[in-house]
Amino acid sequence: MKKKSIVIVIILLVITCIASVFYLRSRNDAPKGNLAIINGDKTVLIDPFSGSLVSVKGITINAKGQEKDVDEIGISLKDSISKSGLDKAGFTKARVVSSDEFAAEISFDEINEDGKAYLAKQQEDDGSTSARLYVFGDSDSKRQVKNVVRIELLNE
Repeated sequence: MKKKSIVIVIILLVITCIASVFYLRSRNDAPKGNLAIINGDKTVLIDPFSGSLVSVKGITINAKGQEKDVDEIGISLKDSISKSGLDKAGFTKARVVSSDEFAAEISFDEINEDGKAYLAKQQEDDGSTSARLYVFGDSDSKRQVKNVVRIELLNE
């Protein structure tokens, strides 16, 4: 009975390892310091924080209704998508994805609204830079995405 259980556990571990390898190879993340903008089958890598940055100021609200003042530097989500040149291909919303695959969707109208959606420059513990999505005036704190690695432009 014990040998049978051990064999089953080993088989399950092997299947899990194989599935993990296939999954990790299919991920479409950008190298550190870059951001992948994807529209259909086209992918463009950009450095969102090259060039002039703007002040990112506003108030975010968490799930408990508590407000937090944000005062950082970054770039509007609209400008970061424009840097890729893929904004002319047409899209109705964007899916902003973090390195751990957490994602938030934001509509075309919200992206184009002044003062609404920004990517703020965040300093990581290892000295590298990452992007963080802020959606101001939004009561859904789940759309505050840390360590953004890609933006998928969707036409739905």
